[in-house]
Amino acid sequence: MVLYDRIDIAILDDDPLHRKLLRALLEADGYAISIEEKTGEDFLERIKSITPLPRVCIVDIFLPGMNGFETIKLLKDSWPAIKVIAYTGAVETSTFENAINAGADLLMLKGEHPKKMIRTIEGLIEDWKESDDTSYFL
Repeated sequence: MVLYDRIDIAILDDDPLHRKLLRALLEADGYAISIEEKTGEDFLERIKSITPLPRVCIVDIFLPGMNGFETIKLLKDSWPAIKVIAYTGAVETSTFENAINAGADLLMLKGEHPKKMIRTIEGLIEDWKESDDTSYFL
């Protein structure tokens, strides 16, 4: 069974440099970028229309319009099997709490070593593979 050959990742960040850097990092490691958006509204609209769904979404917290917390909540309400990394440049205790309460699987700081992002995604994918959640494919 070939369920895990292609790992699609979605990126939501209003900073074009961060989007470009994430795309380059992830593609160099063999991931496919299925969505790249700068607003939560556009991101949620795009995800409704793509197949396959991304297995991991990297969501910036501080965005114009709908913020990352709201986007994560709506994303997880509709597609709970998708893993979400809340991604931010400034972390306070409330940022972490709000991200987890919104449904993020974890929080990462912008500026951390790029290999940490890859290891984090690999860990989320491995957790997902080991779970009994096959709803992703329905």
